[in-house]
Amino acid sequence: MANRFPIIVDSSGVPALKELASGDNLDLTGSGIVNAGTVAVTNLTVNGSQGTNGQTLQSTGSGVAWADAAGGGGAWSVVSSTTVSGTVASVEITLSGYDSYMIRIDKMDTSGISNWSYLRMHFSVDGGSNYPNNFRYRETRKQSWNTAVQEFNHSSRYSGNNSSAAIELIDVYNSSNSYPLVGYITLDNNVSGTAAKTGAWRVNHTREYSSVYQLVSSEGFFSVVETSPVNKIKFDINGNGSRDIPVGSRFTLYGLSTS
Repeated sequence: MANRFPIIVDSSGVPALKELASGDNLDLTGSGIVNAGTVAVTNLTVNGSQGTNGQTLQSTGSGVAWADAAGGGGAWSVVSSTTVSGTVASVEITLSGYDSYMIRIDKMDTSGISNWSYLRMHFSVDGGSNYPNNFRYRETRKQSWNTAVQEFNHSSRYSGNNSSAAIELIDVYNSSNSYPLVGYITLDNNVSGTAAKTGAWRVNHTREYSSVYQLVSSEGFFSVVETSPVNKIKFDINGNGSRDIPVGSRFTLYGLSTS
């Protein structure tokens, strides 16, 4: 094959993109039909190969070859997604393969949960066999109500040097009009050998109290005092008696690519 692919008219009378000769590493098979100024090529092989799905042509410095497409750093990739379809007391999320994670919670309908329960989060470094009291956290909670949209309540809690069994992400309040709870949690520096893993959360929940709509927000940051990476995070609801995770609640885990 020569280094050019001229458009020629063969014995069929149809313009086509064809090779002139053969013998090098680039082969064009089939004919390309010229139609309205475009050329459709049926197949292209390099070094006798079409490559694999998703590969691109890349310079080797001395030629051209198929290669895996390079991933860009800084992109969030979906690792797993869990939607509650039946009665469960808790949801466990497995972490593996990334240094930084984000968990998004949505579609959590709290209308069937008793008042003054809490959505909680626990951490494990042994695959969920144990969820120890090994982290510190600080949080703030705000409530705004109705047309005034003013701060109704603002509290701050700090675990200090005291270990905590769980982070209470937000209180879950049942009302006749309760919108799905949504939020996210991040976890960074989740690598072996570091003294602590750090993270933050923000959860929002709109509900009704005494015929007045409230906009409730809880946020904070935490530190898990472990040298081993966190490999399991568990969510449950507790406080005013144990409660199940509402059916339909969705937990989506993302990992942050670095290369």
